[in-house]
This record gives sequence, C-alpha cells and structure tokens, in this order.
Amino acid sequence: MRSKGGISFQTIENLIVVFFAIVIVGVLIYRLQVKIDVKNVIEENEVLINRKIIYAKVLLSSSDIAYTDKNGVHKGVIDYETDKVKTLTSEQLFSKYSYQSDGISKGYSHYIRIDVLEPKIETLIECDEKCSKPSRMLPPPEDALEFPVDIRYSKDDVRLGKLYVDITKS
Repeated sequence: MRSKGGISFQTIENLIVVFFAIVIVGVLIYRLQVKIDVKNVIEENEVLINRKIIYAKVLLSSSDIAYTDKNGVHKGVIDYETDKVKTLTSEQLFSKYSYQSDGISKGYSHYIRIDVLEPKIETLIECDEKCSKPSRMLPPPEDALEFPVDIRYSKDDVRLGKLYVDITKS
C-alpha cells in the first residue's frame, strides 16, 4: 500500500534495517581494527623489553665494562678501577653491542647509565649519542630497565650500583 508521498511503510522499514546492518558491520570492522592495533602495540612493547634485557646481559658480560682477571670475565661487576669504563665512547658501546649494526633493526635509540648507590648516589657514566660524566643528576628515562651491579673501585672497594638500559624506536 502506497502512501500519498510515494513511499510505503515497508520501504521505510527496509531502509532502517539496511541502515542498522551497515552500522553494525562498520562497528565490527572498527572494533577489529582497534583490536589488531592494540595487539601490534603490545607485541612491539614485548620486543623492546626483550631487547633491553638481552642488551643489558650482553653489556654486563662484555670485556669493555665487566671486571676481568686471570679467571675470566666477572659478569655484573663493573670495572671502575681501570680506565675501561671511564674512557668509554658511544662508538665502543653502540657500534659493538647495539641493534644499530644489523640491517633489520635500524632506527633504534639506545641509552645506558651506571649509578653507584653507596655511600651516596652518583652517576658514573651516561650514554646516548655521547658518553660523558654527567654534570647534574637527572632521572633515567621512564621506560629504562634497571639491573643491579657491583662496581669495583679497587680490590677491597666494591660498591652496589645500578645499570639502566633503554632502547626506543626512533
């Protein structure tokens, strides 16, 4: 039955059903896209955390930072007695041990900081693009992972410290 305007009640009802079907399909597609985006962000974050952990483990057992003697490398013991850590350059740390050198992982920024915690908190070295003796105490990046270390000043002077490591996509 046609109304005076030329559109029947059945036609209006069909248009409403089609409209709601399109809205429901659109909402489902949007929700699926958001779920995929969230999953990708979580996976990227997990990869970065794993890279930070691996990078810290490599640094803590490297002969450039760790204390070495006739028995080998002492993992987790920073050698501050010799000039190894005092004279580190960013090239030594980042070109040798970072993810910058492989062709797959370019585009990452690295950050390293070593703090001694006793008798007072003091930053020994801080490296991003450059390694330097910091002039002021700034907190490490919020996402940096921290690892306990021993800092060896001499045979009889070993102090508690922290190694901060951060890797971010640049």
